[in-house]
Amino acid sequence: RKMSQTLTAYLTTIRDTLNSSLDMRNFPSQEIEKQYRPIIEVKESPELMLKSVVIARNDEEKCLIETSINSMRLSFTIKKPKEIEKLLTHLFERFISLRADKFLIIRRKPLDGFDFSFLVTDKHIELLHKEQIINFILSFILDIDKEITEMKIAINTQMRVAVSYFIDYIANQYPFIISALKSHPCLLYTSP
Repeated sequence: RKMSQTLTAYLTTIRDTLNSSLDMRNFPSQEIEKQYRPIIEVKESPELMLKSVVIARNDEEKCLIETSINSMRLSFTIKKPKEIEKLLTHLFERFISLRADKFLIIRRKPLDGFDFSFLVTDKHIELLHKEQIINFILSFILDIDKEITEMKIAINTQMRVAVSYFIDYIANQYPFIISALKSHPCLLYTSP
């Protein structure tokens, strides 16, 4: 599948930013002794946090990358032009959040104003390769739109089948309605 130029540029920019953002190291809490907490989540030491980066493909699709010395949080939102996409995105986000522990780097609750969030710490970098994490995040961003589009097509197909069964039922149960519609075709159309 060929990607558009804006999508390619968007993903390339995210890849490059992630590549530099994931250079982190083990850094325990400065507030509580022998505690390890992702600084990007607790925001206890502002001097250990870098400036946030927002990468936007358009007004509706954007990505926020926040980096600190021991953690990085990536949040993104996807385009949802219709109500069905908003509903499907919400359902998909809920599905993923219930299984966030299986994905290791996905946050259960996305940042406010975003659809999905990832939290990567230096422990994840030690456990997984940096390139694997970047590829997972980019493929997730790329595939989420495809999944929602496929779900929308499936819903539309099911809706067409349900409507055809309903019309057949009405035609068989109430044939006088069909004959009235055939004799007065103006009843089929309503003015906008």
